[in-house]
Order: sequence, then C-alpha cells, then structure tokens
Amino acid sequence: MLSGNNGILQKTTDAKIETGKGEVYEQISLATASGEMEYYSKGTNRLTSYKNALLNGVDGIDIDNLTDNGSNLITGTVTAKSGKQYDFSVPVPVTDIIVAEHTEQERPESTIDYGEKTAETVIVGDDITIGTEKFKVIKKSEDGKLITAMPYYNITLADTPIQSSSSGKIAFSSDSYWTEKGVDINMTEKNADGTYKNRIQQYVEAYQRTLEELGANNVTTRIAIYSELDGMNSSLHNPGQAGAFWLGTSGLDSAVMSVYRVDATGNCWSASYTKCYTSNYAGVRPLIEITL
Repeated sequence: MLSGNNGILQKTTDAKIETGKGEVYEQISLATASGEMEYYSKGTNRLTSYKNALLNGVDGIDIDNLTDNGSNLITGTVTAKSGKQYDFSVPVPVTDIIVAEHTEQERPESTIDYGEKTAETVIVGDDITIGTEKFKVIKKSEDGKLITAMPYYNITLADTPIQSSSSGKIAFSSDSYWTEKGVDINMTEKNADGTYKNRIQQYVEAYQRTLEELGANNVTTRIAIYSELDGMNSSLHNPGQAGAFWLGTSGLDSAVMSVYRVDATGNCWSASYTKCYTSNYAGVRPLIEITL
C-alpha cells in the first residue's frame, strides 16, 4: 500500500503515462480516419493509405518498426513527447486501435562461432562459422561494433541458398539500369512489377533468411562493392579459391558498360565486352555484416 508522498508520486506518474498513451491514441485515431477518407475519395490501396497517414500524422513514429503483419494489421512504435515509447496495432480497416507501453524483447543468443576467439577479439583474417556456413573476416570497425565477413564460397541459386563450391552462375541483369561507369549500383531498385532490376538481390536476401534460420539474429547480407575490396589482400576476396562472383559496382572500361566481378583467385575485374552483365558470367556471394 502506498501512502503520503509516495502515493501522490505514483498517482502523478500513472497520470503522465495515461496522458502520453492518450495523446498517442488520439493521433493514431485521427491518422487512420484520414487514411480511410483517402481510400474512399481517391481509390488508393487501403493499406498504403493507412501507412502514409500514420507516417504523416503521428509524431515520433518509429518508421523502422512500421510493418504490416500479413495484409490487415499495421504495428509500430511511437515515442511520445515525454520520451516514453508505446507500441500500437491498427487493423485495416480499423476496428479497435491498441496502444500499450513499449516492451523490449530480449534477443536470443546468436549462434555465430568465433572458434577460439570471441566477437570482441576476432580480427581480420580469422574464420567464423554460422552452422554449416564458413566466413573469413575482412573488416572490423574501429569501435569493434561491426564485423564484415566474406563467405568461403558462392551461394546456391535456390529459395534457401547455402554456400557450395559448385554453385551456379547467373547474369547480373538484363540491361544496364545504372547510367554511369565506376559507380556503386543500387541493388534494391525495382521494376514497375515490384521485382528487382538485377537478378542478384533476391538471393542476397534469401541467404540472410538462411542465416537467421541458423540462429544468426544480428547478421545482415549485402553485395560487396569494388572500393572496399580494392587494395585488400586478394586472399580475403575469395577465401575458398573457387568460383567468380559479381560485385555491386559498374566497370570503368571506356568502350563498354560492364560490371566488376571477383575471379576464383581473388582478383577484381570488369569484363571488357559489351553487355557482359547479361551473361551467366559469375555467381552470387553476399558479404555478411555482424552488428554487436
């Protein structure tokens, strides 16, 4: 039981929490009403209308956590003026808005194996494994919070890709959707139908899902770019010494448009013939980045 000043302080705290929660609820309610009006008046996609309305109408919304779970529920996090965070869920179409105090979910321990070392002591050149997948550390940030590693082998071109010394080759893209030479290519640029303009990114993202299924919850995948490998010991580029793979950088050849690749011995090249990127010339080998 609370009494005296303690009771007053507790009531004040509870009132502030309820006020913050109420403000968030009111903003979400108004935003979703706006989204519903846009849906009816302009004939836009209902889910998109709600999302845009929330982004534009709710102060302190955490865009990174604004996701739709399936096709009929939007969830996210909002930071109120007091600094307190609230989780929310909004069904589409809206029936009942739920706002609750934000709770941090404890992230399970990752299953990255650093051998006889730890994430803190591992250095460039060391090997690490995630389940059956083996990598060579090629970079570590100055603060030690980001480790970049190269797979030993290319990944298979499958829905659930894994590393393999005999994985297949693939064309980079069907056309040069980038317009300049010697630039890093936007790997997530899409066609009107929602597919990626290159043929690589779908496997990069699928490989991240493979690693997550193996328990690596703090790992992201991406294609390497030429500038980060240039000048690095070539043994780090292709630790398995097998299979060429594409980089996400356009070549500098003066005569043709091309894309850089790494060959089986770790050398970086840009093909010197026209439209090399349309041929099954190299495989896919995503870098992994481990965030500590």
